[in-house]
Amino acid sequence: MFDKLREKLNSGSGADVPRDESEGSNDLFLWIIALVLLAFTAYRTAHLVSNTLPDDAKVMAFAALAALDFGALGWLAFANSTAGPRHGLALLMVALDLFGVGAAAIADTALVAGVNASIVENVALWAVPIIVLCNVAATFAAKALDPVRKAHEAERVRLARIEHARRRVLDEIESAEREAELAMLRNRAALMRQRSAARMAERDFDDAEPGANGRKREMAADGAELPGASKSRAKR
Repeated sequence: MFDKLREKLNSGSGADVPRDESEGSNDLFLWIIALVLLAFTAYRTAHLVSNTLPDDAKVMAFAALAALDFGALGWLAFANSTAGPRHGLALLMVALDLFGVGAAAIADTALVAGVNASIVENVALWAVPIIVLCNVAATFAAKALDPVRKAHEAERVRLARIEHARRRVLDEIESAEREAELAMLRNRAALMRQRSAARMAERDFDDAEPGANGRKREMAADGAELPGASKSRAKR
């Protein structure tokens, strides 16, 4: 229903839907009430922590205020200004800090009244330190989930992948060039061997050719001498 009303208001066709002009004043009124109540709970928290700490560490009560009372306000403001996982983390911390605020107020009331000392001990010794540590951890987690940082990290990973692919292509090109150069050297060596073999065959042929010519001349001489010899034999 509210989505349809929002669409009508955004499109300008919802003129018949009355706008709440007092929305801003209502928010201001709620904030005044929250701040007054927060002043009460902050006093309770500071009183509890300061009375359960050594005299030289009472200033640490302000750290408890930063984690509990003021922490709830800070995480609420952070939740209204962010989205995604950090929004859910901020809402979780608001709930945790409000739980700590309530526990501290109850424990301080028991401390002042002098009843049920176990509540005071459990809250002061366990609940408040744990919530403070949770706030510290949530602060680091919120920083780690920063979308700007994640975008930078994604861009760094993308550039690293591009550089890796570029280097791989360059390595492949260099490998192909080396293979081509080796193939050219092998072909040149084979050609040189063929030429050397051809020259050796030619020298062998030249060395064998004079003997063949001499045999041809001797055969020719024998053929020329045979008719004369027959004539002389006939005369005799």
